[in-house]
Amino acid sequence: MEARLAAMQPPANTADVLEMQLREQKSFHAEVHQYKHQIELFGQLTQRLIAVYRNDDTTRIKRSTEAINHRYNELNNSIVARGKALHSAVSSLQNFDRSLEKFVAWLSEAESLLDAAERDPHLLKFVRSPLEAVTCMEACKAMDGFATCVQGAICVKLHVPATLLACVKGCFERGALKGRHLKVYLVVHF
Repeated sequence: MEARLAAMQPPANTADVLEMQLREQKSFHAEVHQYKHQIELFGQLTQRLIAVYRNDDTTRIKRSTEAINHRYNELNNSIVARGKALHSAVSSLQNFDRSLEKFVAWLSEAESLLDAAERDPHLLKFVRSPLEAVTCMEACKAMDGFATCVQGAICVKLHVPATLLACVKGCFERGALKGRHLKVYLVVHF
């Protein structure tokens, strides 16, 4: 049992593998838990033997019983800790999915606003002074850098399905292109 626990992989980064690991974890925990009664009976038997043979040296029996109890408790605690780690990984993945959905929604909204601004330049009347134009241009430049940074983080650190990554990457590229068009427009007109 201890070797099986040691051979188990760390929590995965994808939902399907995490689900499989959780099922395996529950099954393994149930299998180990079925021996709890035998461990308790063994402890009671040991206590009776020690009580019956008070005058004899029972230190080896005590040590053996303590070692068995300790190993069982360590195994059980390790299984519980692994279960908590798996549940934490599932929670993190769900939080990431929600955050990514919000980000993609925000990105789509920003893209549609840039489309509207591209079609109707009068929507940019909020830029009233050169200072505001510089601030807006800096924001566009920052958006380009932010897009590259977030895109790199998604590619390197997370295992995101390729189709979703391609969608986000396309949105970034279109948004960055529209940001550059907006910068040119602001420089020319303000």
